[in-house]
Amino acid sequence: MSWLRLLRATAIAGLALPAAAAGQEPEAWEEPASPLWCVEIHAPVLSQYVFRGVVLNDEAVFQPDAFLYRTWGDGSWLGAGACLSQELTNYSGSAGEITEVDWFAEGAIPAAGGTATLGVSVYTAPDGDFDSTSEAYLAWEREAASFTGRAEITYDFMEGDGFYGRLSGWRLFELRESLAILFECGLGAMDKDYAALNVGVAAAGLADLGARGTLAWLCTENSEIALSLFSSFLLDGAYRDAVEDPDPVWFALAWTVAL
Repeated sequence: MSWLRLLRATAIAGLALPAAAAGQEPEAWEEPASPLWCVEIHAPVLSQYVFRGVVLNDEAVFQPDAFLYRTWGDGSWLGAGACLSQELTNYSGSAGEITEVDWFAEGAIPAAGGTATLGVSVYTAPDGDFDSTSEAYLAWEREAASFTGRAEITYDFMEGDGFYGRLSGWRLFELRESLAILFECGLGAMDKDYAALNVGVAAAGLADLGARGTLAWLCTENSEIALSLFSSFLLDGAYRDAVEDPDPVWFALAWTVAL
């Protein structure tokens, strides 16, 4: 199990997408050359729920996900999974209730010296707090000199009918055999249609500038415990005026296991 795969899993609920709806990248297996089925389970508790710079719940949530995927020896993979968001406080009068269930499918192949990923996500609310919507995304990332960069474009083809793009990069430092720290930063932008859906302002602009630091302990060969600190800043003035907290800071404690 790679450090990079496990550490990146702790960011899913934070910097980019709700819960683990997209961006999950299984370990690129070198051997065996034949296809291999794998399951990953990720169980994070977050101090608040932030979606692309917008605070959806400023109190604690539990956002577990499960991902079933198949890998090939060339680093390709294909999989599908589901995740949910459960309120741990009475923030919206729904203490202990599941307020969101997301479904996703994605796959990746080596491309242009890096990895190209294509995925689709469906977001649903069992209690009807928001209208279901779906997104498709295309991403490409590459590692060079211990630094990994990623470019991603997402299109909401239901409710938003708009685009969100993001550039991000991260570096992993292995402190010892079972302890590592990762630093990541990223910048997002939205067109006017996506901004209207996400922040209620129909204007294109730079969205969230985000950063995180993660300390992870590889407690067994196939499991990890990680503590992450996140920060996010909405850059566009109109976006900042439209939300209550444009500069959230939050943390997550996550357990991940691969089977």
